[in-house]
This record gives sequence, C-alpha cells and structure tokens, in this order.
Amino acid sequence: MLVLFCSKRALIWIASIIILVEPFIRVATYFLLPAFRTRISIMGHTRADLLMFGCLAALLYDSPRFQNALSVLYGLQVPVFSAVFLFVVSPILSNYAGGNYTFVIGYTLQGLAVVTRMLYSIQRADGVFGRLLNRPILVHIGLISYSLYLWQQPFLPRRYELKVSFLLFAIALAEGSY
Repeated sequence: MLVLFCSKRALIWIASIIILVEPFIRVATYFLLPAFRTRISIMGHTRADLLMFGCLAALLYDSPRFQNALSVLYGLQVPVFSAVFLFVVSPILSNYAGGNYTFVIGYTLQGLAVVTRMLYSIQRADGVFGRLLNRPILVHIGLISYSLYLWQQPFLPRRYELKVSFLLFAIALAEGSY
C-alpha cells in the first residue's frame, strides 16, 4: 500500500527510518517480550531492516549520486570486505558476543554487507560471482524462490534432516505454484 500511495522520496525515507530503528525494535522485543526471544531471528517486525536494504537499493539504483557512491565503494574494495565480514567476521562476533552483537547491530550489518555484494554482482555480471549467479539453474531458483520458501515449510522436517523426497516434493510444488 505504501508503494501505491507514497512518492519515491517518501519511500526512501520510510525504508531508511526502518533500517535505523530496527536494532532498537529488536532490543525492545528482547526485553519487553521475553517469551519471544528465541524467535527474534524469524519475526517480521524484528528483521524488516534486511528487506529494507534491498528496497532502498532498488529505489536509489537509478540515481547518479548513488551510482557514484557505489563506484567509490567499489574502488575501496568494500564488496571484498563485505564478503569477508559475512563469512568470517560476523560469525566470529556472533559466536563470542551472541545476541549482544546479533540483535543489536549484527543483522543490520549483515544486511548492509549482503546488499553491497548484491549490487556489486549486478554491476559486475561478468565477474566470477556474477557469472555464477547468472547460471540458468540459479536464475530459475531465484524465480521460484518465494514459492520454494513457502512450500519448504510443511515438507522439510523441523530437525533440518534433509530428505531428498521432501525436497523434491517442495520443489515440484514450488514449480507448480509459480
């Protein structure tokens, strides 16, 4: 509804504000709703910043100022640091600081790192990661990803034991519903 009724400028402000307040919402949820602490990582109101990074990138993508900022970031090798952060630094911080890092700022920093890598891969489609993501099978998985997300819920066991039959059934349903 916001996209239909708000200007692009208003949407940029809304996405930016959500990104900025989300760490506070996670902390407030942790202290005010202790029964839901184990679910903070999966609740929409506590993870909206990750979605908003993608939305904000899409809203700003055509802006020359945004493209110039990306060029500067790429020149500073920020996409490389983002990958190192995602796969090395953030897991170490999560292991040592737990929720003190993850809930407060970790998820937000991870979202920033993911969107940085994503934008770099889009603009450098001829690079190794860009070529990998543009393989036909991965493009197709991307197309059906939301359907697959929905259908994996009832068919994959709760204990994360991967059973090929369940996975194939979820994929078949995702294909059909897509």
